[in-house]
Amino acid sequence: SLFKMKEIYILIGITLLAAVPFFVYYYNAWGNPIENWTYRFAALEFNTPEAAADEGAPWGTSTYFRYMPDYFGWGIIILLIMGLLYLSKLFLGLDLIFKNRKTDLDHFFFLILWIFIPFLYIAFQIKLYDERYILIIYPAVYIVGGYALYNIKDYLSKHVGKIISLLLVVLALFFIFYPHFQRADSLIETKLTSYAQVKDAGIWIKQYS
Repeated sequence: SLFKMKEIYILIGITLLAAVPFFVYYYNAWGNPIENWTYRFAALEFNTPEAAADEGAPWGTSTYFRYMPDYFGWGIIILLIMGLLYLSKLFLGLDLIFKNRKTDLDHFFFLILWIFIPFLYIAFQIKLYDERYILIIYPAVYIVGGYALYNIKDYLSKHVGKIISLLLVVLALFFIFYPHFQRADSLIETKLTSYAQVKDAGIWIKQYS
């Protein structure tokens, strides 16, 4: 049983001890160490469609699903779906995980939790669309997508040869990531002058001081 494992209690104890210096510092500097957390949960009450409309931001449970092609791209979405299909064996072996038997399924189960728990919480609880909120799931998404691509390469290697399969994978990666490079370049270009006023203020201070 999970609650009979002494390692769990040792982990919890070490975690709490490691957090003590932070709580002591926070208490001495600002008072109640959980005040910021309680404020943020209270602030969720103001997370409404009206507030989002005032900020010009998309809002709603379906928003993060609808904007997937925008922040992932169709290539990553397709690989993610294929990766999840490859990992369907995970659901057939959940009993082994819960029985604490060491298998490769542990790693896959961790990746699934890494993706779905933050994504579903943000989509259904926060609702206000902001791509930075889901940055936490990007590594797991790319790992699952890479797992699918690895299996595709193995399949192609057996049927069309290793060299052709490698070339096809490189070509697929190019078409997947090139739109992201274009988007990043465009975003950087639009942000180059976002702090122009601060630069001008610094130049003025330097000239007259």
